Amino acid sequence: MSRERTRGFIGYKLDQAKLLERARDIQVATYDMDPVDYMKNHSVEDLVLVMINEPDAYGCAKHAVICGEGVGWIQDEYRTCLVPVSIGWSGDSRVYLGVDVLKSCLTGETVDLADFVRVFGDRLESNLSLWQYKMSDIDQTKITENRYDLPNLVEA
Repeated sequence: MSRERTRGFIGYKLDQAKLLERARDIQVATYDMDPVDYMKNHSVEDLVLVMINEPDAYGCAKHAVICGEGVGWIQDEYRTCLVPVSIGWSGDSRVYLGVDVLKSCLTGETVDLADFVRVFGDRLESNLSLWQYKMSDIDQTKITENRYDLPNLVEA
């Protein structure tokens, strides 16, 4: 049975190599790891950055990082988002990167979330639907700006 997905919710692709370099910089400094070994043994999956209709402490739209299964991580109070880092076949690590760092990793490519989130059952469809709801009424073209005030919070 084929489902028709809602289209028009755009995410901005993040450069996997740049994300891995930023993760390496943090983890090597934190855990005294060898930077060359880190790059050989770790990877970052395909991710996109979006803005969502949730205000941060300043009334600006929060950002979120989303993976191909529609799982995502919303910006926290420190303006950072979790970025999952794979460690070979043995497991995952996590690194928190600032929104400004994430923006510096944008490739300039966009993708419709309907195409980005893979098709595989109700869970992924539900994940996609949730992100599309959270992205409603947000002008994603403003993602590179320093702040994006949520329309319903800005005084005229």
